[in-house]
Amino acid sequence: MMSFKKSLIASCVLAYCFPVYGQAETVENLDKIVVSTDGEQRQSKDNKVGQTVKTSNQLSKQQVQDSRDLVRYETGVSVVENGRFGSSGYAIRGVDENRVAIVVDGLHQAETLSSQGFKEIFEGYGNFNNTRNSVEIETLKKATIQKGADSIRVGSGALGGSVVFETKDARDYLTEKDWHLGYKTSYSTADNQGLNSVTAAGRYKWFDLLVVHTKRHGHELENYDYKYAQEIQTKIREKADPYTITKESTLVKFSFSPSENNRFTIVYDNYENRSRGHDFSYNLKGSTLNAIEDALRHTNDSSKRKNYGFSYENYSSTPFWDTLKISYSEQKIKNSARTDDYCDGSHCKDLQNPAGLQVKNGSIVDYAGKPIDLKYDDVNDRNYIVGPNNQQYDNQYFNLKRTDQTWFDCSIFDCRQPMTVYKWNGWYQPYTQETITLNSYSDDGKFAKYDQYGYYAVMPSAPGYLEDTYTQRDLDTNTKQLNLDLTKQVNLWGVENNFEYGGAYSRVRKSMTNRTGYRGDHAQWWASRIPTSECGLSSTTYADAILNCPKEELYSFLIPVKMNNKSFYFVDNLVVNQYLDFNLGYRFDTIRYKPDYNPKRDPKLPDDMVKGFVPVNYPYPNLGNMPSYSDYDYDWQQYSAAVDEYNKKKAANEAAEKDNIQANIDYFSKPKKYTKHSYALETGINPTDYIRLQLKYAKGFRAPTNDELYFTFKHPDFSILPNVNLKPEESKNKEIALTFFGDVGFITTSLFRTDYKNFIDLKYLGAKHETNSVGGQARAVAYQYYQNINRDNAKITGIEMHSKLNVGYFLPRLQGLSLSYKYTYQKGRVDGDMPMNAIQPRTSVIGVGYQHPEELCGVDLYVTHASAKKSKDTYNMYWKEEGKSDSSVKWRSDDYTLVDLIGYVKPIKNLTLQAGVYNLTDRKYLTWEFARSIKPFGTSNLIDQETGKGINRFYSPGRNFKLTAELTF
Repeated sequence: MMSFKKSLIASCVLAYCFPVYGQAETVENLDKIVVSTDGEQRQSKDNKVGQTVKTSNQLSKQQVQDSRDLVRYETGVSVVENGRFGSSGYAIRGVDENRVAIVVDGLHQAETLSSQGFKEIFEGYGNFNNTRNSVEIETLKKATIQKGADSIRVGSGALGGSVVFETKDARDYLTEKDWHLGYKTSYSTADNQGLNSVTAAGRYKWFDLLVVHTKRHGHELENYDYKYAQEIQTKIREKADPYTITKESTLVKFSFSPSENNRFTIVYDNYENRSRGHDFSYNLKGSTLNAIEDALRHTNDSSKRKNYGFSYENYSSTPFWDTLKISYSEQKIKNSARTDDYCDGSHCKDLQNPAGLQVKNGSIVDYAGKPIDLKYDDVNDRNYIVGPNNQQYDNQYFNLKRTDQTWFDCSIFDCRQPMTVYKWNGWYQPYTQETITLNSYSDDGKFAKYDQYGYYAVMPSAPGYLEDTYTQRDLDTNTKQLNLDLTKQVNLWGVENNFEYGGAYSRVRKSMTNRTGYRGDHAQWWASRIPTSECGLSSTTYADAILNCPKEELYSFLIPVKMNNKSFYFVDNLVVNQYLDFNLGYRFDTIRYKPDYNPKRDPKLPDDMVKGFVPVNYPYPNLGNMPSYSDYDYDWQQYSAAVDEYNKKKAANEAAEKDNIQANIDYFSKPKKYTKHSYALETGINPTDYIRLQLKYAKGFRAPTNDELYFTFKHPDFSILPNVNLKPEESKNKEIALTFFGDVGFITTSLFRTDYKNFIDLKYLGAKHETNSVGGQARAVAYQYYQNINRDNAKITGIEMHSKLNVGYFLPRLQGLSLSYKYTYQKGRVDGDMPMNAIQPRTSVIGVGYQHPEELCGVDLYVTHASAKKSKDTYNMYWKEEGKSDSSVKWRSDDYTLVDLIGYVKPIKNLTLQAGVYNLTDRKYLTWEFARSIKPFGTSNLIDQETGKGINRFYSPGRNFKLTAELTF
């Protein structure tokens, strides 16, 4: 049996609540036991099958600060981990990321680039912030988690389920008075995150206003035993990579209600999550912090969401509606990944000057400020100078730069005064010291050089600046959406019908922008400099270009695509009588994709990526080789005419190749239309006042994303063809749930099965040789072609249990004390025998909670147990390429048990103090979501697959704490 010392938190809470137990003894004639105030008792009877609703009160009670906390105690739901970029959506019923819809106030959130081909090329290299964007918890009124197909409510994407967020409104605070002011602060030791949130709401006559501003600042999630060596780099690093993470959110809602039946609202919702730091585990850049350093990988990633909205609500009962809401929104989401490779330590090799050369009074001198004494060692045929401590430094540590090719910056050197240089006297001869005066000036007079050959200046051999090679890759999703939602209650032939119906029209534009460039920084006195006019000259060296002529290229791997979505939905909640009710739902979606590429406006698509898909229509397909002089018996006139003719035909072929680029773009830029029907049928049977049987059948779908349809890539080793003939993925969910409920509590047991079909996957098509303009092979190596296709079908089955027991029902003195239990077990296969990695291991959560009847205090103890992920339930799609003996994933999660304790007290009416201790027993554990985020290839999220070195970086935090204080007026 697990044992632990009494927690300080529990002691404080119980000490504060103890008088309450004494008061309870004096209460007589208890006619009714008060149950939990969090709504869970009511939800056990009224909730839809597979649905969990969390109110803002519950989110606060559980100290939820992000998506991981949101589902911490929800079995069968997990958060997808994506390394440097944090979490990436949710996993439900064996599918994840884009197959689980995320909606905020009716607006779909950004999708990942889900094409398996795109993942193959880019995901393992940390090049894109390819995640689902998140939401600020403090702005939420409620979060609804639906397991199983849910396209009736949210349309495309709800294949395995959905997570729907609804933000707060001023009316949530202004029920008893005309103003509200709240301040909340918290601190979490797991990531050193500090929270400050201010909420203000007010009402004046017909107007009301809500403002919620929240800022979080912390760092990376600390892995277990965070004291691992900081200096270790590359994939064997055991300590989490350091990032500084800032999240800031502002929600404003301003409403005008000229009458009790009409309400107009303007919404502004802005959220930004920014992460800056170092990818020390990046596998191509590594050095130790105590030695001469090379470039390090710096990260600057962000996820920004901005939504402007307007809504009109009407509550006048008419023949067509009881409530009506029209809303319009403009949402812009930008997921950005910026990486800079440069050295920023104190021992950067490109800045090294061990001989101590310097500039003094405009001239180059040695470490002591004296003229440089260049010596010659005729035995070893080497030049050297004497540096600090009389140490000899040969030409490994300095360069002799030609004064006729070196521009001297006159702001550093005294260009008008004589300069000491060295003259070359021939091979195997010592240089002689000479004095020159620079005599060739740039047009602006800021640079000078000496125009005679054979004179050299002594300078350090290091470049003298830091090279920054960078990439910034932005993924933009811009949405304009109009919604109409109505409700109507009608009694037809004695049957109560609660209708919900409406429609939506949205226009979404998705695009990508890549910026790649280089520049120089931290220039030292000896760094090579050139006048601005020299930047365009071919003689400019690479070093000169980096420092003086920074360059940036703008391009994209995806064509911009516009998506128009029209939808109509109709739901009827029928209550036949107290024993029988139905929920019928239907939705129709029309989705149109239209590529929106304009070469004058949008970033260029690399030519090599869009060649070869449409054959080139060569005017001269068999042009052959260049004519030979000997073929014409050395007759120059005939030979010249043949060459001219050949060049003319070759130019025509090359022009056809250029025109073919646009033909290729037109080929894979074909518009696409999808029409899908979604439906759901749920029935509730109540044979007694304490038993409810529910049956549900629902259909969901996910339309292919623009990258699955249009993404193309050309490389001999890996070429991807677009496929505009892809079908939408579909899911059919069948579920049965039996609930026993009453004042004593409830217990719900459900069995489910979800069938998926038309999973989109990548297929190898074979090798193909390309031809060139003269009819030959473009390359000696054939191109290896792949393409997205529909082929995989999958099935997942499982059982879930959710129960709660109100102990106070049996023992009135323990009123407010409850016990709860959740359990999920699921299994599934793709195409009959391939495991589904997104399935979570068997998980259970035991809860013991106390809630004061007047909410003066409360405490909750949670015990979570997760079983090990079995090897037979994992699949490594690269096992053949890696030469493995089987297809299972080598590094998996073991079973573990966690204990969390959360408590709160209200010492005064306006103040709530909360504290939580998580992983109370300090268990070292690895979740399956973190384990499956380890990449088998690339440069990021790697470990040593043979030894396991680096895996500690993926372990969850040890014992950690959260402290929260909230003050309201």
